[in-house]
Amino acid sequence: MDKNRRRTVMQSFARKANAHFSDGDELGLYPLLEEMKLFRKGFRKRILSIVTIEEEWGKCHVIDYTHRRARGNHTVRKSRTVCFLNSKLLGMPEFQLRPRYLIDRIIGLVHKQGMLFPDHLKFSNKYILKSENESMIRHYFRGEVLDALLKNRHWHAEGVGYYLVLYGKEGLVPERQLSGFVQSCMHLGLLLMKNRYDANWLLK
Repeated sequence: MDKNRRRTVMQSFARKANAHFSDGDELGLYPLLEEMKLFRKGFRKRILSIVTIEEEWGKCHVIDYTHRRARGNHTVRKSRTVCFLNSKLLGMPEFQLRPRYLIDRIIGLVHKQGMLFPDHLKFSNKYILKSENESMIRHYFRGEVLDALLKNRHWHAEGVGYYLVLYGKEGLVPERQLSGFVQSCMHLGLLLMKNRYDANWLLK
């Protein structure tokens, strides 16, 4: 999509969401994101625009991000729309979540790939969840969180402390899907906060 057209899409979304639009990384978010696996990949990394939604629990930054990666003798541009949630109600141990691919199933015949959830084998079969603090991360990833992730089997997530990054398939989320994508990201974030405190009031 043309950069100017995409900027217009994000500005329109910001107005409808009563949110703040930023061109580029005017907010200086990149230093908070650069330790996440997604943002360590490639080169010529750029935040194109940010829409910031403020909620009682914290902030949701909707980010259009791009970088270049080598492919043979050429380079290709990769882009994604990412939701970056910043909330003191998260307080998560470091973790990474991604879909389980066919190659993972083959490797899994020999080596363990991610955490196993015996009571929710559908989730274990569809996702790889890794954390050095398995006992604590299991407290977050249970019940409604696992069910919500299975409704869309393309989620990627990374988190540590007060920061949570959520994204789906490669590419910028189309205009008609943008609102639903952001609502799903914020809902997942709230479910994780709810599990931390066993607090249903967070979803009211």
